[in-house]
Amino acid sequence: MRIQIGDENKIIESYKEGHSMAEIGKQFGVTAATIWRILKKHNVETRTNGGIYKLNEVQICKDYKSGKSSSVIAEENNVTIHTITNILEKHLIDRDNIYHNLNLVGDYWENIDSYDKAYFLGLLISDGNVIGNCTRLQLSNKDSYILEEFAKCTKNENKFNVDKRGLVGLAVKRKKWVTDLAKYGVVPNKTSKVYLPKLDAEMMPHLIRGLIDGDGWVSYKGHQIGFCGNENIVTQVRDFLSDTLKVYRIKVIHSDENLWMIAWSSTKDIQTIGNYIYKDKESCFLKRKYNNFLNIINANTEVISEIAKGSETP
Repeated sequence: MRIQIGDENKIIESYKEGHSMAEIGKQFGVTAATIWRILKKHNVETRTNGGIYKLNEVQICKDYKSGKSSSVIAEENNVTIHTITNILEKHLIDRDNIYHNLNLVGDYWENIDSYDKAYFLGLLISDGNVIGNCTRLQLSNKDSYILEEFAKCTKNENKFNVDKRGLVGLAVKRKKWVTDLAKYGVVPNKTSKVYLPKLDAEMMPHLIRGLIDGDGWVSYKGHQIGFCGNENIVTQVRDFLSDTLKVYRIKVIHSDENLWMIAWSSTKDIQTIGNYIYKDKESCFLKRKYNNFLNIINANTEVISEIAKGSETP
């Protein structure tokens, strides 16, 4: 079969896209040797039997470590992604750029010295998890704006993912994050290991707010503010709030095999705790829980007002 000039261009394009000479030859009804001659005729550099050009592997590894994706590097070198991953594997480089952020604040957790760090630490203690070098946080779809705030504060450029349950998640692969978070009990299989970290006094309201937003509740109908988790952290949260705010030292309830809970139902205690955790909350809080807190307080104010009016009646 005679190959036309137009077909030769198609062959060259197909080869640069990563198809083998054998595959292209089969498509055009010729042998792989014919395809090779056409490529040589047009001075197209051919790959080796292993599928790899004589590429600058040092530069490819350097580009990948700097944050370029395999697909971008492959396109720049006119090879397939598979060729690039082969080179990375050859040089023992982990293929983790799906989680790699060039602008990510790598030392974000080194010192918990701002309201956002304390709040998101609380969220990770309650709702986050660590697997290998990857830190993950999942929230309900209706609370995804908090993940957007998290991404903004950490300069995280990874995309969110949504699972079959409708939970929105964000994953960051950074070893230093995992190392720094471990100092606060955020470790793999942390459920039975978490505890209440001791932060500077001004950071504690934000930490507690993060914990309650993750594994707690503020219920208008139930007239409660509460928190659940392992016995250790639940007891520590109860003791901290009781000692710091002088709210009632409620009983820690063993509600399930590995679950303990605390809940304040006194309006006075709810108001005291709410005023403490929501002061200077900035943009790090779940709106629905904060609104429930306001509704509890407003409803009580209305009741007091009605009682006061009644007492004034002759």
